[in-house]
Amino acid sequence: MRAERAVEGISRDYLKAIREMNIRKNEMDRAQRIYDLKKEARETGHAEGRAEGRAEGHAEGRAEGRAEGQIEGRAEGRAEGHAEGRAEGQIEGRAEGRAEGQIEGRAEGRAEGRTEGHAEGRAEGQIEGRAEGQTEKALEIARKMKDAGISLEQISAITGLSFETIQGLSR
Repeated sequence: MRAERAVEGISRDYLKAIREMNIRKNEMDRAQRIYDLKKEARETGHAEGRAEGRAEGHAEGRAEGRAEGQIEGRAEGRAEGHAEGRAEGQIEGRAEGRAEGQIEGRAEGRAEGRTEGHAEGRAEGQIEGRAEGQTEKALEIARKMKDAGISLEQISAITGLSFETIQGLSR
């Protein structure tokens, strides 16, 4: 009879130890998933940042190239007009150059402005959307961890959320 009670006690202790090991394993699995999500978000942000930087650099380079080209083109045009005849060249050249420059400049400026504005707006929207999604996911994970009875310190360390935010989560 004593031996049977001792075996039952050992069996209960063994089952309790197994349950605790499973709980720790689940906590470690959750922490690894969170780490993997954060790593993926960093890598995605890096790739998007590089692409956005290239696009902005390309756009700025084109704008500077155009400005320099226009300046040089105007200088050459003036020199040729001067050689062909001051009176004729100055009057006609200035009138035509200004009219064409304004029309082309406005058209190109509007087209480039729309393109750049759309690209920047889209990029900013994606960044903001991802940031909001990541914050919502962190809150969801923290809520589940809190419901699972994990300490606030552990939840804060894993999710990066403040204690106040975690305490404010509803069960």
